[in-house]
Amino acid sequence: RRANDARAARAATLRTRARRERTRARASDARVDESDDSFASASLSAAIAQRALMMIESNAVVGLSRGEHASELARRLAEALESGALENVKVVALEPLAAKECAVNGLEMRSIDEVRAIDVTFAQPSECAVVVTNGQKSIASVFGRETTPVQPDIERAKAAMKKSVKVVLLKELFVDKIGGAIPLVVEAGN
Repeated sequence: RRANDARAARAATLRTRARRERTRARASDARVDESDDSFASASLSAAIAQRALMMIESNAVVGLSRGEHASELARRLAEALESGALENVKVVALEPLAAKECAVNGLEMRSIDEVRAIDVTFAQPSECAVVVTNGQKSIASVFGRETTPVQPDIERAKAAMKKSVKVVLLKELFVDKIGGAIPLVVEAGN
């Protein structure tokens, strides 16, 4: 019986690795022109993801949003887990697109309700600005401004951030002020 369980577990692991390799192969088929902005963006995402990965410890619960930098972090986290550099990391996806990225990379996920706390949440906002209110500096961020087929789950992201010990914004540029149209969360009773 143990031999059957071990074979089944090994087969599941091999299927996950094969799926991951197929996904990586498709991604590498899309060749990047180094003179193109996409190369600069890809190398920036790689640098941001690598720095973020250094903030994750074994046995951690990690929150992850959607976005190019977050997707690269999911890929690198999967590689670190597969190589044994990290162990037993659970991911709470802040949005449906983040959950898809985590699933494609074979990351073990938990719902927000399943975890007592999130050690660190990596969130990729649309915009960030340093604001001063009553002499105190803080960071203002807007999430979900991008036009995508799937709208962000703002309530789930808020709930995850409230459970987070630390929130790290995966953003390469801060703006002077935040402006434009933004999605709003409207709470209504009966």
